[in-house]
Amino acid sequence: NNEKPKPGNSSTKPKPENNQTITSPKPKNKTVTIAISCKTAINNGLNKKPGFSHLPSNGIILQNMKVEFNEGDTVFDILVKVTRKKGIHMEYRGSGSNTYIEGINNLYEFDGGSNSGWMYSVNGVYPNYGVGAYKVKSSDVIKFNYTCNLGADLGARVN
Repeated sequence: NNEKPKPGNSSTKPKPENNQTITSPKPKNKTVTIAISCKTAINNGLNKKPGFSHLPSNGIILQNMKVEFNEGDTVFDILVKVTRKKGIHMEYRGSGSNTYIEGINNLYEFDGGSNSGWMYSVNGVYPNYGVGAYKVKSSDVIKFNYTCNLGADLGARVN
């Protein structure tokens, strides 16, 4: 009775059947960071002018905030998500890749002069196309900044 155990006997672990799931570590949620600032408008004293006292004196409309995103989301999708969640006013025109941000926190283009308006950067770079065209990637850092001088006051080069 020197028989060796045969493969498939009770000493081997059963394999899961097709309808069983094997638990694996949950994938981490994909996030980006977003911030909104109007420091240039504050530096130019816009908050001292009538009708602009609602602007934060430090220029920070939204501190850096981590936001989960879905595959295919754009910078615009992230902005909509965060402004709705935080109750921050945001107005835009157009759609898709032609979406243009007119105002955030009741601060609009041209409020700070003829060369003023909202610009966005991703990872420190100011893209040359609209917020609805830029698809975000995990760990991107998005910043919306108000400019009073076509981006020169932000260190952004505009073509």
